[in-house]
Amino acid sequence: MTALVLQHLPLQDRLAAARVCQTWAEAAALATSSIKLRAVTAQRLPGLQSWVQQHGQQLTSLQLGIKGAADNAVLQLPELRQLCNLVLVGCKLQLPATARRQRTRAAAGVPMVLLPHLTSLQLGGFVLSTPSTLLQLTRVTSLRSLKLGERCACNAAIQITPKLQQQPKQLSQALSSVLQHNTQLTQLHVWG
Repeated sequence: MTALVLQHLPLQDRLAAARVCQTWAEAAALATSSIKLRAVTAQRLPGLQSWVQQHGQQLTSLQLGIKGAADNAVLQLPELRQLCNLVLVGCKLQLPATARRQRTRAAAGVPMVLLPHLTSLQLGGFVLSTPSTLLQLTRVTSLRSLKLGERCACNAAIQITPKLQQQPKQLSQALSSVLQHNTQLTQLHVWG
């Protein structure tokens, strides 16, 4: 009942209500399937990340715009099995470490897929210094839309460090590998 009431509150009020008590925190989490924040400061990113790790299992859409972020701002996502849409501008994405689970599932002949319902991913507004940031996307295999960088006035392009620019083959191979693992991809936009 509390979750139904909280569902009608704006996101900021819902998250504030979650601080009242454990019951309200659980109700606020259940009432939150979509988060869209455009101007989150880099200082608030750890708190948001903590909330997503504790209460984000029901999220279907997460759209964050980080302002004033340093080049090393990173959002570490837990395994969000319901997430369909992810937009991150102003920070890098770090997918969950699954080495142990991958070995266990690989031994059983079952491939480990992260974010199994993620069909739309947009990343931009950060500095790419190694291909590993792109290569982790090979563990997401359900993408239909992938946008790297963004064509807009908000400077959301992905900047490539001079060192990585001198190694275009590595960058090309990383992107090629991502495409090979996402066979359902119908939209691809790369800017920056």
